[in-house]
Amino acid sequence: MARIRTIKPEFWTDEDMSELSEPSALLAIGLLNYSDDEGYFNANPSLIKAAIFPIREPSKNIPGMLQELSDCGYICTYSDKESNKVYGHVVNFTKHQRVDKAKPSEIKELKINSGSIQDESKNDQGRVLAGKEGNGRERKELDAFFDLFWAKFPNKKDKQASRKAFVKLRPDEILLKQMLEAIDKQIAWRKTMKENGEWCEDWKYGQGWITGRRWEDEISVKAKTNVTNLDGYDL
Repeated sequence: MARIRTIKPEFWTDEDMSELSEPSALLAIGLLNYSDDEGYFNANPSLIKAAIFPIREPSKNIPGMLQELSDCGYICTYSDKESNKVYGHVVNFTKHQRVDKAKPSEIKELKINSGSIQDESKNDQGRVLAGKEGNGRERKELDAFFDLFWAKFPNKKDKQASRKAFVKLRPDEILLKQMLEAIDKQIAWRKTMKENGEWCEDWKYGQGWITGRRWEDEISVKAKTNVTNLDGYDL
């Protein structure tokens, strides 16, 4: 059942939301009508399409658009292992929607098991309509992780843009270790290339390295890494 919702003017000028594809931005608005009175919804792509795109065919598939909204922190998605269903939640929905005679969410009351696709506590980057308050502990953790990344990353230009890209990525401890290991390997690879008189590209700015997921690049040099040990790190 569609519901009357409010769209704040800031939605159209939010920089992070503006990075969404147009169909995903339309889905973000549609989810406000589709969600229950506490912002929860059944994330079955077929049900979402029937409710939000009943007489048009979106240019992107629903799972891809949901992933975009999850990546930017607009929604969280959860999997219930018992029912094998996936549910979603518009982050901080209740802080930005005034619902008269709101009905308690039946989805919220479900026992959602630990197999979450993305835990809501990780959504430090809640956006317009999803809130920008963030989680203080998560911010502290991300700041600490970024400091480790920045200390190792060779190109020290445009730190603020790099920080923004890093926070948007929201790496956990495992991904951070992968990034630091990749930096060590790429440093060794460039050194070897130069010693052999071969050309290699200069380091990108941190922002480009992060958004381009350059830690996934394949290189031929097997370098010994020197990654900071994060075990027992006080966050």
